[in-house]
Amino acid sequence: MKLNQTHFEIIKFIIVGGINTLNYYIVYL
Repeated sequence: MKLNQTHFEIIKFIIVGGINTLNYYIVYL
């Protein structure tokens, strides 16, 4: 199964957003 560019961009956005959220909680708690 090959992912097209749109799916890759969405997945990357979700991963980066999740990492940023974790960093936010680590810094501010």
